[in-house]
Amino acid sequence: MPDRYPFSLPPLPYAYDALEPIISKENIYRHYNQYAQGYVDRLNQTLSEYPQFQDWSLKALVVYADSFPIGIRTQIHNYAGGLYNHILYFGSVSEKRNTYPSGALLRELNRTYGSFEKFQTAFKSCALSVAGSGNAWLTYNAACRLQIICTSNQDTPPLSILNPLLVVDLWEHAYYHTFYFDRETYLDNWMKVVDWDIVSARYSC
Repeated sequence: MPDRYPFSLPPLPYAYDALEPIISKENIYRHYNQYAQGYVDRLNQTLSEYPQFQDWSLKALVVYADSFPIGIRTQIHNYAGGLYNHILYFGSVSEKRNTYPSGALLRELNRTYGSFEKFQTAFKSCALSVAGSGNAWLTYNAACRLQIICTSNQDTPPLSILNPLLVVDLWEHAYYHTFYFDRETYLDNWMKVVDWDIVSARYSC
């Protein structure tokens, strides 16, 4: 995946129907090809007129979005953030079912939340508290401490101090074609397809 302009989506690491019946083929297809690709297209269009920023990495665009010229600040914030969030979202699930955290991540989940099941409850509670569109994240800091963070729209956690492990998309386009407006059922089902082997490997502590 290019980490500089022009950006592109990484290939989807599974077939469109790989998450069925938990998340429908139509839902994944539309989400990836229309919504996620839309952030790529709009980010590239914005940067096409500003060659001085075309060598910036996606993470740098997200972290320093508020320092951009006021004329493109909002666009960079939304489009770079939207692309970053979607890449992590699609890369955190797989055709596997009901995997379990392992190693250092499982130990830290148990230390922080008491058990994996209690973490799931806390994560879901945070996600359900988001009014409107947003994302729910599991992150860790330089001291390897875990933190659940919920953000609005295409905001991200402060990436200069937190490392995202996992994100769930709470925009209605992420689940409407499968669950309509039932966010809670979406979250319960999404947790079944989180690939904890991948997420555990991201926890470099």
